[in-house]
Amino acid sequence: MKIKGLVKKIYFAVRKIRHKILKGGVMRPLILHDFYQRNSERKVHLGCGERILPGWLNADIYNGDLDMDITKRLPFKDSSIDYVYSHHVIEHIELEQFVAFSKELQRICRAGAHIRLVTPDLKKMAEIYAHPEHNSDIIDHYCRETRYKSPAEFFNMELRQKGEHKYIYDFDLLKLILEEAGFGDILQSKYGESSVPAFHGIDLHGYRIIDKISLIIEARK
Repeated sequence: MKIKGLVKKIYFAVRKIRHKILKGGVMRPLILHDFYQRNSERKVHLGCGERILPGWLNADIYNGDLDMDITKRLPFKDSSIDYVYSHHVIEHIELEQFVAFSKELQRICRAGAHIRLVTPDLKKMAEIYAHPEHNSDIIDHYCRETRYKSPAEFFNMELRQKGEHKYIYDFDLLKLILEEAGFGDILQSKYGESSVPAFHGIDLHGYRIIDKISLIIEARK
């Protein structure tokens, strides 16, 4: 298992370097210029991972159309983006970094722009832990590769994810941070559903049971 983990780390490190060379650095201005020229309605998918959304600018540190680190200043013009989508990304950065990121979203979004953030839900996780008798399928699924299939193991796995998760939110805290950044119309949404056409059905990554532990929040500038 240690060898497998090391190979995985090396693989993603190589991909990250290659992506930075090909989709970052001197290429970034050219990619962004093309994005602005080709799209009057601009949609940005931040932290795309392996999933590429057609019609969106897909950005990540190792994949997508553009090399981008959301803990840094976002490389977009002020008031130039119409939609921002991010799926299970913000839990991988520290709270202070997310606060700065929310202000960056406010800066790059046009008036009336919409954002949609999907992240693990602390409240749902706590409810699953408190009532394992009703959630054995969820616990078994998220503990399938761990030593113990138990409520405590589930809670720690989702809270920490072997050190990859930095901060887990509930709706009230996310709402407060986004309000402080200047967003309004902040609502909790259902997984895969939205009254905003650009977001409807967008969460359906094919990850089994992920909707059971996800918090989905939408806001408008």
